[in-house]
Amino acid sequence: MMFMIGGTLLAIIIGLIIGSARRDRLQAAMVRIVQDRLSGHYTPGQLFVSPYGQSALGLSPDGGSVVVGTVQDDAAYAVAAILEIEGIRDGMVIRRVRRDDIDGSAAPSGGKGDVVRINTLDLRITVDDPERPVWTVRFFDWPAGGVSPGNVAFQAAARDAERWFALLEQAMAARAPTT
Repeated sequence: MMFMIGGTLLAIIIGLIIGSARRDRLQAAMVRIVQDRLSGHYTPGQLFVSPYGQSALGLSPDGGSVVVGTVQDDAAYAVAAILEIEGIRDGMVIRRVRRDDIDGSAAPSGGKGDVVRINTLDLRITVDDPERPVWTVRFFDWPAGGVSPGNVAFQAAARDAERWFALLEQAMAARAPTT
């Protein structure tokens, strides 16, 4: 009887491991699709492809255009078309900069509060496009209760998100109309 229970548990564990490996391979293949489509125009330092949502973000070498996309589609815009960039943690805006607010000073930031667990971290980019004005790039996704702010994986994702927020903000500031 114990042998049957042990064998059943072992079979379940092996099935879970195999299923997880298949999901990882599928996710990696989806990321490669986006990378392959955009890598002809952007170098690795100019392109971020999310391993979580298969979304992508790229900035041209001169900082004059940005590309945002998903596995299904992507679009390139002049940086001047960016209306707003938002840092989103678990669905709440924690940092925002608008084109109208760009004046060369530090970016406005929202309060961060006392965070215990974090599930998601995104950049939401709003562009002047009537067809698809909002694009979201996922930098972190941890289901089932999230992680603490000190988690190594989250810290790496937060650094990436901060870097891209700053790159886009600098590109917007460089192309802001002067009065």
